[in-house]
Amino acid sequence: MHYGNVLLLTLDSESDDKPGSPQWNWIVSEFDNVPADVQFIIFSMHHPPYTRSTDHLFFGGHAARESEQHLAELFESQQKQLHARIIVIAGHVHNYERYEHNGVMYIVSGGGGATPYTVQRHPDDFYNQPGPTYHYCRITVDHDKLNFEMFKLEGNNPQFSFNVRDSFQISAK
Repeated sequence: MHYGNVLLLTLDSESDDKPGSPQWNWIVSEFDNVPADVQFIIFSMHHPPYTRSTDHLFFGGHAARESEQHLAELFESQQKQLHARIIVIAGHVHNYERYEHNGVMYIVSGGGGATPYTVQRHPDDFYNQPGPTYHYCRITVDHDKLNFEMFKLEGNNPQFSFNVRDSFQISAK
């Protein structure tokens, strides 16, 4: 969907998305035909290309799959030549993570409902608060700036509140 200066593309993580697959070829075609007025491309998908979660965690977790890692390589190679900025939002891992690789911003937003997985945070991670992160995210675009906010559920019953615990702004190229 093309809305204003944003192109929203949703991928089917259950379909084959390896190089040469129909979905891969569709993504490449979308990159080849980005309208000139698009400044931001947001990909939504279920499985994340990057996560610090692993399949071997005691209370559950999910590692990044090879097919999504290949997609990350595609996103990052395209980012070098595109006039638009790429943001990738995925779920699957029940927690919140944010990474930037080669100019692409990656968000893992799996913070609702299920018991959160343990994520090994590193001091240099954009978001490094330990423990569960029940949350929601808000994205707004104001002309040539994309604003992102993650609202974390905090407090004890009945005094729960949502507070911004991660945010960033991306300017158009």
